[in-house]
Amino acid sequence: MLCDNCKEREVEIHLTKVENDTKVTLHLCKQCAQQKGFETGDSILKSPLKECIVEPRVGGRWYAVGEDGSSCETGYVIAWQPPQVLVLAWQINAEWQFDPELVTEVEVRFIAESADTTRVELEHRHLERMGGKAAEARDAVDSPGGWGAILGSFKICAES
Repeated sequence: MLCDNCKEREVEIHLTKVENDTKVTLHLCKQCAQQKGFETGDSILKSPLKECIVEPRVGGRWYAVGEDGSSCETGYVIAWQPPQVLVLAWQINAEWQFDPELVTEVEVRFIAESADTTRVELEHRHLERMGGKAAEARDAVDSPGGWGAILGSFKICAES
C-alpha cells in the first residue's frame, strides 16, 4: 500500500482517528510521518511497532503489537470516561520490561476550550514505585521519544 501523502513509498505508519463514531485512518510512509512531526516513540518489542491498542473499557488491555505479530502487555484501563478522561495502568518497569506487580498511572484529560479546540493534558504519576530507578524512568518518559512524541502523534491524527 502506498503512502496517502506522497503516493510513492510503502506505508509504515497507520494513524486512526475516531470522531462521532466515524473511523478515519491515515496511512503514511516513515518519511512523510516524520515531516508531519509524527514519531513512533520507543517500543520494548523486538519487532518494529505496528500499533498500540487500548481496549475501550475499564479493565481493558493496553498492549503493543509488532510488525511480526508479536505482542507485549503495557497495562490496563483503570478509568474510561469519554470524552473527558482516560486513566491507564502502566506496568513497564525501569528496565523496560512488563511487570505485572508494578502499577504507575497515566491519566489523559481532554478539556474543551472552544467548539473546535481541545486541550490534552497527560500526567504520568507514581513513578516513585519504581524505587531507585524512578528518576531514570522519569527522564525516559520525558525524553523526545517519550510522552511528547505520543501526544504529537495524537495532534497529527486529530488534524488529519
